Amino acid sequence: MSSIPVPVNIWQDGDDVLRIKWSDGHDSVYSTGFLRKVCPCAECDGFRTQKPGLRIITGPVVTSVKAVSAKQVGRYGVAFVWSDGHSHGIYSYTSLRQFCQCERCVEGKEEG
Repeated sequence: MSSIPVPVNIWQDGDDVLRIKWSDGHDSVYSTGFLRKVCPCAECDGFRTQKPGLRIITGPVVTSVKAVSAKQVGRYGVAFVWSDGHSHGIYSYTSLRQFCQCERCVEGKEEG
C-alpha cells in the first residue's frame, strides 16, 4: 500500500476554486488561477523563467480560468484541462499537496 495519499475526488467549486478529497481524508482547496499559473509543463516553465526560445504566447492572456476536466496520470499525478485550452501539465500528487491552500496547510507553512 502506498504511503502517498491519492485523490479520490476532484471538483470545481464555484468560479475560481478547485477542491481535492484525498485518500487520507484531507480536503485540499486551491485557487484555480494559482494552479494554472504554476503549471509544471515545459512551455509554462519556460514562460515563467523566460528561457530564450520558449516564450511563446499563443492566445489572449486569461485572468480567470476553470478546470474543465481532470485525468489521473499513472500512479503519481493529475492532468487538468483548463478553460483556456491548456492541458499539457502533469501535477504530481506530492506537488498538489504542497500547493494546498486550505487554512490548515497555510497555517502550517507559516509556522515552519
